[in-house]
Amino acid sequence: MLKSIINMYDLKSFIAGFVNGEGCFTFLISKTNIMPSFSITLNIQDASILDVIKNELNIGKIYLCPKSNTCIYTVTKIDECLIIIDFFDNYLIGVKKEDFLIWKQGIIKFYEIGKERTFFTQNEIEYFCSIRPRDRKRRNVMSEEKIKEIKEVREKIKREK
Repeated sequence: MLKSIINMYDLKSFIAGFVNGEGCFTFLISKTNIMPSFSITLNIQDASILDVIKNELNIGKIYLCPKSNTCIYTVTKIDECLIIIDFFDNYLIGVKKEDFLIWKQGIIKFYEIGKERTFFTQNEIEYFCSIRPRDRKRRNVMSEEKIKEIKEVREKIKREK
């Protein structure tokens, strides 16, 4: 039923609108590893929406979390993140587009590093930490250098528009 309702509209536009409200573009970071991540977290009753999105993109996984009554659609493989970039490049708007474009630059850097080696330097880990949305919102804990770097990325994005 949900798919038939969505089919009345443009499915790509529906997904983009949904991600504008509920999507998250970030990097999961431990002391020794970095993993790109695109995710959508919903109430478990809305799992069918995530099924539609997963089936359209044909990538990622859905995890059910009964303890928290949520479900999560997540994409973490670099080759699948490149598919996410191709899909959303022309569909997102507003602040989510800004998050996406910064994430996209991070994905490109992640991909380039991965072609050369399987580990990250401390400076690279700090870079990926600095571009995560939650860390960018904590400007008071970031160095002036990182804030300047993020502003430069934003200006570059604006010039490319």
